[in-house]
Amino acid sequence: MPEDVARPLGGRREAMALSGWIKPQLTRLVDQAPDGPEWLHEFKFDGYRMHARLDRGAVRLLTRTGLDWTHKYQAVAAAVASLSARQAYLDGELCGVRPDGTASFSLIQNASDTGNSGALVFFLFDLLHLDGEAIGAMPVRERKERLRALLSDGGFRDVLEIPGFPAAVPKVRVHLPPGQNLRTIGSAVQSPAVRAAPVQWRIVADG
Repeated sequence: MPEDVARPLGGRREAMALSGWIKPQLTRLVDQAPDGPEWLHEFKFDGYRMHARLDRGAVRLLTRTGLDWTHKYQAVAAAVASLSARQAYLDGELCGVRPDGTASFSLIQNASDTGNSGALVFFLFDLLHLDGEAIGAMPVRERKERLRALLSDGGFRDVLEIPGFPAAVPKVRVHLPPGQNLRTIGSAVQSPAVRAAPVQWRIVADG
């Protein structure tokens, strides 16, 4: 859970500073999906875990260890800069996507080497800070709805996406074309009052 959680002060919400980098909450691999109504599930794509930090038009793309890779993926950074927010901290997976919609890890590596990021899609699955409000303590479902609303203001479908699982995240479009080569599903507890680490579990792939 991020530490920059806003707390009410005198009945008003105090504006929180935007963190320079938030250590991502990583999953652990399990053999089967967790059960119970407190869990949400969504597809995990094969790519680079990436954070996007937006601060008044300036964007930084940060790796899971805090390295700044903005210069490698400038088209993605430009899309993030176009969001209708002064400040935001987003969590997602940067993926290479073939014309048929399947994911390719080699496309990301090629984009890193050549600077050609036309085949990249930044799948966003969490929003931790928005315009002075640290929302990491909100339930997962509420954060995803805030994220969906943020992206719905612009035409970012070609670069920025929100992955989802129909039973878990209603009204969020699922980017799952025929033949998509998914390997795992991630699961997270939707209530901040229930403390459990997120997990991921394997999918038996066809073929």
